[in-house]
Order: sequence, then C-alpha cells, then structure tokens
Amino acid sequence: MNRRNIGRLYGPMNLKLPPDSERVVDADEEIFLLYSDMQLYSSTRGLGHVDSKMDSLTFHILDRDIEIAQDKTSLRSRKGDTGSVVWNASVDFASAFPSLFDIANAHVLELGAGTGFLSIALSPHVRHYTVTDIPDLIPLIRKNLLLNFPSKWPNQSNVSLSPLDWIQLQNASPSIRSKAFQFDPPGDILLVVDCIYHPSLIPPLVETIDHLSIPDRTTVVVVVELRAEDVVREFLESWLARPSWEIWRAGVGAGEGGKPIPILNRPYAMWIGTKLGSIQDTTTTTNG
Repeated sequence: MNRRNIGRLYGPMNLKLPPDSERVVDADEEIFLLYSDMQLYSSTRGLGHVDSKMDSLTFHILDRDIEIAQDKTSLRSRKGDTGSVVWNASVDFASAFPSLFDIANAHVLELGAGTGFLSIALSPHVRHYTVTDIPDLIPLIRKNLLLNFPSKWPNQSNVSLSPLDWIQLQNASPSIRSKAFQFDPPGDILLVVDCIYHPSLIPPLVETIDHLSIPDRTTVVVVVELRAEDVVREFLESWLARPSWEIWRAGVGAGEGGKPIPILNRPYAMWIGTKLGSIQDTTTTTNG
C-alpha cells in the first residue's frame, strides 16, 4: 500500500482525500487492518440504527431541521428490510459532508437510500440528487421528500426518485440493462452508505456499482459500518476483482480544531473508487 503522508485530489470530481489515505489492492490486508483497529473501539449502540422504536425522528444537520418518518412495522415484519429506519452511518456521513466534499456541481446517485434521509440532507449542496431503492421503499422515501420539501418536491426540486432493484439489474440481459437501468445524465458521484450487511446482496450490489459507473466520470463513495467481517471482505474482494477499478480507503482525517471526523474513524470505513478508462492515474499530489 502507498503510505506517503500527502494530500490527494482523487478522481474526476477531484475529491480531496485525507493525507493518510491508502490505495487498497488486497482485500485480506485491508480487512485485517480495519478489524485490528476495531479491537480498540468499544460501543454500546447495537446494530447501528438511531432509534427503531420511533415513528419519526427529527435531526438538526447542516443548519436545517429534518424530520424523517420511519416504518418500524416493516423493519420487524418484512424479511430483510433494514431500510425503513434511519441508521447512524447516514447521520454521521451527512454531518461530515462539508468537511469531506465540495461537489456543488455534481449529480449524486444514491443506492439503497432507505428512508431518503441523505437525499434530504445533502441535496441542497449538490446540483442534482437521484435517490433510489427497491420498490417497497419508494413510498416511504416519497413521504419523507414531501414532508421536508412540501412546496417544492417534485416539480421544483433537484431531487429525483427512482426504484432500483440490484437483483433485477444483475439478472437483466445487456440489452434490457442499457434501456431500463440507466440514468440521464449519469451520476458523477455514486453514493453507497451502509448497504453492506447481507452476503446474498453482495454480488448484485457490486454488479450495480460496476454497471452504473462511467469510466473516468463516476466516483464511487462507499461507507460501511464494520459489522460482519466475512461480509465486508466478500464485498471488497468482489469489487477489487472487477477490471479497471482503482480503490482507496479514505484516511481518518481531521475536522475543525483537529478533531477526528467520526465517519472516517471506526466503526466505519470509507472507500473511494473510480473505474479507469483513458485516465490511468486518478490521484494528484497536493500540499494540503
């Protein structure tokens, strides 16, 4: 791994990575490093949802109050449903967003959006935001968009809502994919926050990331809460096995006053990836 202590501008969007960011080339080594760090981390917050017992939650993030409706019944009754409540990873990512990214001109395409929390928190800071999840969760996302943008969404808003089932995409023929699973314009940032939790979803998720990423254009941002080690390893192995990808782990960084940025520290990891085409080096050394 590259361990030079320098700042980096990464990918087509020139995302500035912390100086201690490292390129990931071996899944086993990466997982060993991450879970060794986890030995020093202790938490009593459980699986990582904010409060699954509440029908709605209110957050003050990025100088705005955000109200999010949850579907706690679906969480308990619909097998495999984890997207109907708000998770800490999304809240921590949104809180750190200004410290990490300056992408005002970007089209953000989010996979596995759940309640739609991130689209509501981050859409005022980007050019356009496309929020996606399985069809079962679209009504909940729509409800939250209307709740937070009552006079603007959908006609006067920069947020688009679209169903996207990774398994359907994986099983679709190339001709169907090219018609049914495309976004116009393509995403500049493909955002995947806390979507790595079930081994059966790893192959379709990686297939979806690969399909929606335009070489030399799309930068993929993956945030994972480090739970099941074997599942995280399988995801990283599958992603690294795809041709033409360059993947970096964002370093721990420092926010205001030198304080750690929670989303870059354990129990999280953040990977930034770009599929290379004609551009062969996506990083530029800076003095920052």
